[in-house]
Amino acid sequence: GAAPKITISRIQNAVCAYAMVSICEMTSQRRSAGIVKVRQIGVILSRILTVCSTTQIGARFGCRDHSTVIYTCKRLGPFYESMKGHWRLPLDEIVAIAFEAFDDFKKVEWKKRRNEVVSNSVGNSIAAMGVYERNAPEIA
Repeated sequence: GAAPKITISRIQNAVCAYAMVSICEMTSQRRSAGIVKVRQIGVILSRILTVCSTTQIGARFGCRDHSTVIYTCKRLGPFYESMKGHWRLPLDEIVAIAFEAFDDFKKVEWKKRRNEVVSNSVGNSIAAMGVYERNAPEIA
């Protein structure tokens, strides 16, 4: 027969089972990294795999506003786009791919952010040295 319809509930169950987190934890207001990751993956898969609105998705993920759902999809844009191609696979496979892809995306994002911080701090150090040298008293 036909594959069962993918619903937000099925996505939440699959994501929570994979991460060994309860639905209560995932839909709570907690912001620990592990819970946020599970929630973000659930939200993005719900956006891709269901026809539910961002308002409906937000409501099912702990009374979150629809703008939070939109922001999550934008902020995790490359991850969101990469997941779109897997919608035909069985849900359990999609969830496993999502967790792996999410970690890869975060590593790349973290490296990018670290490089920006390093280049900014080097730039700031050089700028500070320039200011320091410019204001140094002349030695007679």
